[in-house]
Amino acid sequence: MRDTIASDHHRAVTKSLILAHLHRLHTIDSCEQVSPGDISGQYIPMGFDGVSFSREHGLFIDQHRCTPTPRRLSGIMGEGSDAYRYFPDTDLLLAARRGGYDPVLYDAYRDIFPPRHKRSAGLTADGGGSDGEEPARGYWYADLVVYHPGTLPNGEPFRSTGHWNLPGQLEAFETLAGRVLMIMGGYAEGGEPYLLYQACQPGHIVVMPFRGWHLTYVLDGPAVVFNVSTESAAESCSNPGRQASLAGKYRRAEPLAIAMQKLGESYRFVGADDALQEWGRPDPAPRAHWLNEHVRAGESLADFYLYGSAERLALFIDAAWTAYRTI
Repeated sequence: MRDTIASDHHRAVTKSLILAHLHRLHTIDSCEQVSPGDISGQYIPMGFDGVSFSREHGLFIDQHRCTPTPRRLSGIMGEGSDAYRYFPDTDLLLAARRGGYDPVLYDAYRDIFPPRHKRSAGLTADGGGSDGEEPARGYWYADLVVYHPGTLPNGEPFRSTGHWNLPGQLEAFETLAGRVLMIMGGYAEGGEPYLLYQACQPGHIVVMPFRGWHLTYVLDGPAVVFNVSTESAAESCSNPGRQASLAGKYRRAEPLAIAMQKLGESYRFVGADDALQEWGRPDPAPRAHWLNEHVRAGESLADFYLYGSAERLALFIDAAWTAYRTI
């Protein structure tokens, strides 16, 4: 009974920290507190008590409506010197944009939970690591992304920006609702290129290979994906904090010129001729059986982030390095 009470107390303190954190980041519209009975529609649990998502009304934290950062096609494609991302049949996209086509592809809830210090038993209350006072690798961070359903004029399903991970950056994703397909590419330690894909249903967790590139497509939306990340000390990282880490995600290097297009009721992988020659087409990703030893059966990635011990999180990083040593 004592352990149960302690656990309940921990969860209450955690919820209080989350609400304070979101208010501090102005993520919550504090003028509007909504009763669940006042809103119709089906709610999807987000893997944490008090967090839910409604297709009609968005994300709620403990009956507070959250405000996301929308990402439109124009922001994904980039402008000027940033317009380097690969899209097949780009002329179709540019023509549509000239006609005013600029849909929201996804809504991002960055730092949806407070940072988690690697050496502590819980969350930080001060947004630790975000102001550059301590390197980002001293903390874990959590994001939530809601991908909208749709197909672009060039045949690509609605998608993420796509980015390369920093050398020591660990990222893990859990699909909470809908379905997505992730493409992952990079170079193995011996210099050989690899290109993988994985279709993800609710409950599927994917850990990205270190130093790798990845891109997410929506197969069935809205698709809700929870993400945790950290900088590992296993490889030298010099980022001064969270903002530098986020900036590095999108501007490190040119993306792989590989994409996916919808073909009737199925999909096909396409790419630039030189990219297809180097990378080929993606292979199915091997099953990560090692994950079962770290994220327990019935435990969400959010629970792991919020309530896992510092020792468990450290072992998770070590296991990822071991699993991807040859990639």
